[in-house]
Amino acid sequence: MNNSTALCLRPAAIGISPRVGEKVRAVALLLGLALAASAPPAWAAAGPDAAHHGAAFAQVVHHLSLALRRPPRHRRLLGASQVFLRGADLSGPRRIHLALFDLKGEPSPAARARVNAALQAALPPPWQFVAHRTSRYGNRESWVYARPHGRRMTTLVCLLQRGQATLVMANANPQTILDSLQDRGIVLWSRKSLVRGLWGGLGDGSGFGPGLAFVTPSGPVNLLQLHGSLQVTTEAYFLSTLGFRFDPTGGDMRTFSLDLTGRYRVSPNEDFFGLGPLSPAQRTMYDLQERALALTFGIRPARALRAGVGEDYSGNRVFGGQESGYANAQTTFSPAQVPGLARGANLFSTFAFLQFDTRDYPRNPHRGVFLRLSASDNYGAGHSHFGYWHYQGEARAYLPLTPYGNVLAGRVLSIWNIAKPGEQVPFFRLARLGDSSILRGYRPYRFYGLNAVAGSLEYRHYFDTGFGAFLFGDLGQVYDVRSELTRSNLRTTWGAGLLFNDGRRKTLFKLFFGLTPHEGHRWFLTLGPTF
Repeated sequence: MNNSTALCLRPAAIGISPRVGEKVRAVALLLGLALAASAPPAWAAAGPDAAHHGAAFAQVVHHLSLALRRPPRHRRLLGASQVFLRGADLSGPRRIHLALFDLKGEPSPAARARVNAALQAALPPPWQFVAHRTSRYGNRESWVYARPHGRRMTTLVCLLQRGQATLVMANANPQTILDSLQDRGIVLWSRKSLVRGLWGGLGDGSGFGPGLAFVTPSGPVNLLQLHGSLQVTTEAYFLSTLGFRFDPTGGDMRTFSLDLTGRYRVSPNEDFFGLGPLSPAQRTMYDLQERALALTFGIRPARALRAGVGEDYSGNRVFGGQESGYANAQTTFSPAQVPGLARGANLFSTFAFLQFDTRDYPRNPHRGVFLRLSASDNYGAGHSHFGYWHYQGEARAYLPLTPYGNVLAGRVLSIWNIAKPGEQVPFFRLARLGDSSILRGYRPYRFYGLNAVAGSLEYRHYFDTGFGAFLFGDLGQVYDVRSELTRSNLRTTWGAGLLFNDGRRKTLFKLFFGLTPHEGHRWFLTLGPTF
């Protein structure tokens, strides 16, 4: 839909009369009505005063529909929706009317202007215009009107945002609702579940495969969402997740989120070449299986800034690789030399992260920067003798050389693992280099070490919005001690390829090759962006 297309409206106007307690900060409006097409208006049984409010509210919906040149499509309500007026004083008996509109995408400036004109036409005196607010990020716009009604005040709020418009009319002081907006507006939870298909890999060398991901609407009282995913690939890699999310901002971490997620991952054919920057090019395989549970609390104080803390438990088991033609890592290397190779490890991790992201399109950036810092305290369960601190920093930058054609992209990555006194780092948690995004040309996870530094530089040229080509150069190395940071241990790769986009916003897949000085070359077919 182009920017000038009118909004697609699917309103459902309801009138209800709940009783709420003194000075509550949030009022949940539960709508569980099944409305037949021939049923009388919902306010008809609530008395003449309620009918007057309902008629006035219906007039606003009618004017808005005429202004947008689309008739309202009423539908049966088979579930429950909620509106929270943050901090609003709704004590005592209140009559609240609600209209819901499903929008397609971001409302255009023309659509916002039409909404403003429709409200002015539908709310003549004695209605009084109170406020017109836009959120700090410009993604929410709200209008507030009020009308005296004896000793009471009737307030109408219209909120317009991406994918959603909301009309609320209530017997409440407009200032309390203005205070409740707090630059966020009314938060509405949909009744619709979202199920989408997955296609791609689960890491380098995992092959491709299908899957499903889902998220349910938040519950009518506790606002919990159930989410999960399931995916399997051609190389028998498997990943499933299941969790609960608490996010009053609708699942986008607009303010905060609390997430509890379990995961089960099977990686039957992981590459292992030994430890350190001088490990031989002898490929062995191991099978890694993980069962884990993570609790994460995240905040978003600004549009581009995110932070979070959490606790993670993972039970990891290591077995011999299952791919024929390659040596078994457990029989090739001594478990005494490779910590965790014999049995795996059960690990607890307390972590924190900070992320800053100004990229225009994260799946196909043309400008902006991405910065992420993370740290964790890891310790083994029981008497495993595993314990270490992990630190990681990553920076990406994208410089447009022409308005739509050429982009220069750069990436720097640094990883540190510091073993605690008398403890070790399990080998599958070491820094690893060599994949389809860093040191492209080497086998997956060609180098394992306690620490790693790496960088990439990439020039991208777009012939049109759906097709382009790129040249790249990578360098990096792993090291256990600082003395191993030498020029002779530095590894470099370079190469070129083609990229295919879904317009300008998303990279669908890339086909490219990478060359190494001593270990030949590799061809890659990857879904999604490299970085």
